[in-house]
Amino acid sequence: MNVFGIALIVIGVALVCGGLILWLLRQSASRREPPEHDDGLGEMRVIIDALEEADRAAMTNIRPRLDQYR
Repeated sequence: MNVFGIALIVIGVALVCGGLILWLLRQSASRREPPEHDDGLGEMRVIIDALEEADRAAMTNIRPRLDQYR
């Protein structure tokens, strides 16, 4: 009976260690990979940058005309 109890303890410790190793491997793999889901902020940044560029281009075209009226 003592051998059976010791065997159960050894198996339990082995399962805990194996689970810890797998958890650590998964954590390190998730740090190396980029996130899979995109929350849309990247696309919004592209749209905002394009609008700002168009606004700058429009303002450079308007300024000489405004100077003519002064």
